[in-house]
Amino acid sequence: MNNKVKIFIIGAHSGNEQDFRNNPKQADIIDLVFFKENMINKLFDVSITCMDPMYFCDGIIDSITFKNTYYSLGDTSLFSNDSHNIIVEFANILDENHINHGEYNNQYKNIINYEPFKFTWISCGCMWDSCFPQKLLETIILKEFCTPVTHNKDSFIHAINITKIIQEYPLFFQEVMQPYSQGIYQSLGTLLWRGCKSDNYKSENVLRDLFQDMQNIPDRINNQEIKDFVSNRIHWNELTRKTRELATEYIYGSNIIIK
Repeated sequence: MNNKVKIFIIGAHSGNEQDFRNNPKQADIIDLVFFKENMINKLFDVSITCMDPMYFCDGIIDSITFKNTYYSLGDTSLFSNDSHNIIVEFANILDENHINHGEYNNQYKNIINYEPFKFTWISCGCMWDSCFPQKLLETIILKEFCTPVTHNKDSFIHAINITKIIQEYPLFFQEVMQPYSQGIYQSLGTLLWRGCKSDNYKSENVLRDLFQDMQNIPDRINNQEIKDFVSNRIHWNELTRKTRELATEYIYGSNIIIK
């Protein structure tokens, strides 16, 4: 097991008592220091770097690094190949509808840069007010949960397998894991709408590949609509909304926030 972890937090409190611009409940420096010490006791070497252009200046406070800068999606300059690289964001950076924006959205082009690394994305969002997600991060590090970023069949199978593991937890802990599931959902994209005539329906193709093996699909979505879709008789967007919602839950779980 790799015991090196690099955590990058976007939108954390600066640790400065005069910083009223970021919510300390999202990532209070006391929580960050406690988390590092807790993981040291579990034999993990954790570094934490916080990034936000609203910080007064660069600095290091109680071993936590603060950088007065924007984070650009896809930037891996601070990543390392021998670490578990984790991004925790409080800024709503990812958009699950990026697959439907075509050339006007570069999310996939940028996020694919993470593919060579052991990488996890945690989507807390700017309205997060539940303190630093320590139990979530501890679970991800111990279980070595990663975020798939390549839009292919294997990534969706990975998402399904992770969802099955999370659904074995009690309901309250499924809620703890929500920002992790949300990150997968935003990385691989929405299932409510998938492709259109102008782009030759290309974003639905990965779902057709995924559902080719009907034996692995639960009975609740192993219906005639899915069979017609797999057989190229209809497009994904022609499925009833109920079927698309059931497919969404099957792949991403029921704890994600669907916009």
